[in-house]
Amino acid sequence: MFDGNWWNGPCVDERHCHPIPYRYEHHMRACLELARRVHARYPKVLIEMHDMLAGGEWKRMTPVYYKSGLPGSRDENWKFELMWTPMKNLQAGIADALYYYALDCNIPIYLHMALEGNNEYAAALWWYASTCRHLGIGGKAKNPAIVRVHEEAMRHKKWEEFYKRGEFFGITKEIHLHVLPAKKAFTVNVFNCSDEKRTISGSIGLTTLGLDPTMKCVSDERSGTSENGRYQVSIELPPGALKWPISARSSRRRKT
Repeated sequence: MFDGNWWNGPCVDERHCHPIPYRYEHHMRACLELARRVHARYPKVLIEMHDMLAGGEWKRMTPVYYKSGLPGSRDENWKFELMWTPMKNLQAGIADALYYYALDCNIPIYLHMALEGNNEYAAALWWYASTCRHLGIGGKAKNPAIVRVHEEAMRHKKWEEFYKRGEFFGITKEIHLHVLPAKKAFTVNVFNCSDEKRTISGSIGLTTLGLDPTMKCVSDERSGTSENGRYQVSIELPPGALKWPISARSSRRRKT
């Protein structure tokens, strides 16, 4: 983790061997050079880098992709300092930023989240797992029942590939899909982020997901269906609840 790398202002000290005046771009090139040196010696190390100007802030001063594709550059971005109160962030709509980032940018995100304030559905845990490719977890809820829900969620390794390697799609900000086209399969997370019971519904074209539009989806949970080339889901959920994950796969058998 490259933290503490924010811009501290201009410098005119010639002993530092940097250009004078020392500007934003010089500082960002210095951050890139540090990443290059680490990668040159330890090529398998994953480097997450905070914003090179704002550092550990909710805001970003540089585009999320800036300098990411250069040789030896960082592997991951930091996710807007949203780790301290994930459940409050979800309820307030602040965590929507994670959803929109996942839709727009394929640079993996690393975030270490606190679990203390999560609810009995583990809604924040699943929202962050759905929108962050690389997730760290810390803290422990005071309610033993919530702790058991967290532990149960973490045992489901069969979905790990979908969240880490799958293509991310959103029907709405409350319906997330993680697709593995080569396996003709995907998972769906459906959230109710409001404080009242609601039916969460939506649909998306299978071709948009990179799948055969004639594919018939089957799901052990019977929560979603495919018809006329579209996958559709409609689930009634209590306040702050979610359906996790709905697994869908092609019902067609391969010819032998």
